[in-house]
Amino acid sequence: MDERITVLCGWPWRSLGTLVIEEPGVAEEDSLRFGILWLSDDRENMILFLPLRPLWPGFLFNTLVFGLMLWLLWSTPFSIRGWLRTRRGVCKHCAYPIGVSNMCTECGRAVRKRSSAVRR
Repeated sequence: MDERITVLCGWPWRSLGTLVIEEPGVAEEDSLRFGILWLSDDRENMILFLPLRPLWPGFLFNTLVFGLMLWLLWSTPFSIRGWLRTRRGVCKHCAYPIGVSNMCTECGRAVRKRSSAVRR
């Protein structure tokens, strides 16, 4: 009688899987479907698999989650830097002081002037 073991991996959603069919008299390497035998230690009764079969809903969601996190980590410092430069009254692109023109006299980009109204 054979025993089927499904191994699912991934975080936060399960995104990769493998199938292990344990049959009497069959080597571990031959019983593995959709994966690679990573480590086998008979002394500690431990077997590790590298699953290769994508589970598409989880794979898609993980890609979107990690892509969004990387985009936020990349874009946030630049947004904060531009906001701070605008507050200081300099061009947010090149940090050149803004004069009376609506264009930066250093880089030529349109600038938004800081309002001169007093905040209360």
